[in-house]
Amino acid sequence: MTVSDSVVESVYSLTPAQQGMLFHSLYQPDSSIYRWFLQCSLPADLNVVAFKRAWQSLVDRYEVLRCSFAWEGILAPVQVVWRNVKLPWTERDWRHTENSELNHRLELLRETLVQSLDFATAPLMKVA
Repeated sequence: MTVSDSVVESVYSLTPAQQGMLFHSLYQPDSSIYRWFLQCSLPADLNVVAFKRAWQSLVDRYEVLRCSFAWEGILAPVQVVWRNVKLPWTERDWRHTENSELNHRLELLRETLVQSLDFATAPLMKVA
């Protein structure tokens, strides 16, 4: 199910800090000041199916992970909580990649994920 098939669960006014972060992110879309990238190494024998299911369970359980922002055509921006959101997931196997190439790929991935974030589409995170 995509977020467009989902039902709005709640709508909240933005805090002043959220308003500022949204404003600056929209005003300077190339800036990644309010966007974070977390990188970690995972074991080669990781149960990917269970790992994906665990991440999706977190999204399903916590409202804050099912949010997007709406600001166009309304008086004040709001935070929208969606009932059903599928976590975007991309798998890459880089186990046999040389370190110099790995660093290059990680930098490209970071740039792609951070810059492609759409504040109007939930969830406001991606996993790769």
